[in-house]
Amino acid sequence: ALIVCMGATAILSVLGRTAKVGDLRQQVLPHRHASGVTATVHPSFVLRAQSPEEEYARFVDDLRFARNQLQLLRVKSP
Repeated sequence: ALIVCMGATAILSVLGRTAKVGDLRQQVLPHRHASGVTATVHPSFVLRAQSPEEEYARFVDDLRFARNQLQLLRVKSP
């Protein structure tokens, strides 16, 4: 399983520490209850961004990254 944190509040809840979403994007961190954790912005952030089209593209890239990582995890598992 791969946990995808959507926003800073989710990061705090899942990791137990504060972190900037930008510092965790496109990374997979270890987690005791899952194969890994990754992060992206909360969808509402996309709507409020100064450049919603650019932020939406980054959001979609993050979700594609998560999907690809999940596929890699499935290949590695027995």
